[in-house]
Amino acid sequence: MRKAHLLIGAVLACWAGRGAVAQGPAEWDPDRVIATRAGLENLKGRLVLASQSTAYSPRLRAQAANQAAAIDRRLTLGDFQPGDRVFVLIEGEAGFPDTFPVSTARDLTLPVIGTVPLTGVLRSDIEPYLRKYVSTYIRNPIIRAQPLIPLSVIGSVTAPGFYTVPAGMALTQLLSEAKGPNADANLAGMTISREGRIVWEGAALQRAISEGRTLEQLGVRSGDRVLVPGGKADPLQAVQTVSYALGIPLTLYTLVRLFSGK
Repeated sequence: MRKAHLLIGAVLACWAGRGAVAQGPAEWDPDRVIATRAGLENLKGRLVLASQSTAYSPRLRAQAANQAAAIDRRLTLGDFQPGDRVFVLIEGEAGFPDTFPVSTARDLTLPVIGTVPLTGVLRSDIEPYLRKYVSTYIRNPIIRAQPLIPLSVIGSVTAPGFYTVPAGMALTQLLSEAKGPNADANLAGMTISREGRIVWEGAALQRAISEGRTLEQLGVRSGDRVLVPGGKADPLQAVQTVSYALGIPLTLYTLVRLFSGK
């Protein structure tokens, strides 16, 4: 599916002219975790036009039509799924800050406020949406909100398991959440996979780690799996990469500092 996204993106970039090329492949991925409503609507329009153009093969037109329909569903249903979590800070209110789970009905239950429906809400919309919703209960609320995405970290790490983290978190911080790699960790062999397919590995992933890229910049999505294999291949490489992975664990205190700007 990633190849299909890039292929459609390349076609649309050529169709749209030089200005579109500068946006990069991520702009053409309708499944990226953080996407604005305006951006998705723009991409949907381009895909619809591409699906109707005889300049492209039937296969490309069908792919464009399918992706346009997927964007339409995303805009209608929103991004939040049962089991997702949202960090919410409302200054001066009891019960905050905290992280709150999305229910099977796609809503949040917040102290003082009660049930907040999230159907049709994108991750990128969550803070202004909550501010507007809460303002009917609290005058001029000061709110910080951030969607958290569920990921798994497995293999040769101290604390393998499932984590819910901000998309804006660096991959190195995610490794810190898992208490760092074990002594035998082969960080050069680390991979990120999705539904059984590897989407990041090798030199490209190592470069991303050294550059401090965030999960969003890597195109990581809910449910992706980070695997750190054992059997250290290169001790020097391991020491260098571990040095990038030293960071502050993602405690609630850290989240407050991240999203309050303090």
